[in-house]
Amino acid sequence: MCFDWQGANSEPDQTPYCAQKLKWLLDHGYEVGNHTYDHADLLNLSDDQFVAKVGGGWTGLQKLVPGLEPDILAMPFGNYPDKDKHPEQRAMMRDGFSYEGADVKISAALMVGANPADSPVSVNWDPLYIARIRAYVGEYGSTRWLGQLASDPSQLYTSDGDPSTITIPTQLPSTLAGTFDEAKAKADGKQIVRYDAATGEAS
Repeated sequence: MCFDWQGANSEPDQTPYCAQKLKWLLDHGYEVGNHTYDHADLLNLSDDQFVAKVGGGWTGLQKLVPGLEPDILAMPFGNYPDKDKHPEQRAMMRDGFSYEGADVKISAALMVGANPADSPVSVNWDPLYIARIRAYVGEYGSTRWLGQLASDPSQLYTSDGDPSTITIPTQLPSTLAGTFDEAKAKADGKQIVRYDAATGEAS
């Protein structure tokens, strides 16, 4: 399925335009990720099925757009391989695997929701378990979170636009106290810039 959805709302007339739409997204600065070959629930598949579903999504996109590396995996239904039944599959998510001659390496995986993601320099950050806010009206949708974050902007991590630096308040708000992983930031070669949240001046 590629831009044609499924079930009662399927739009098979859109299938021939898949490659064109993917190229448009890439040409306009978007990332294209993997959502498995056919939106398979990854909770309880055999190892071969897991590799085929995730790897098939990867190679299927590469056939449409050669050179594309869809290394961000959005988890269908929010389900990961069962940690007790399929630890090998969780290891494959971290370490990568081969499928049809392609080296499949997942750099990040997106959960189905339903809250803001931790900062990449948070002690809670794990690139294979990235929360996200989905755009819909509901208890865990964007309407709730946009209002909540607007009322307490101290919860927001905002990039300063310089990939070589991490800019944070000298005093973190209570909701984020103890979450800054300074060692990780330094290990990644980041310069740490601190500022006074009240004045906005560097300290």
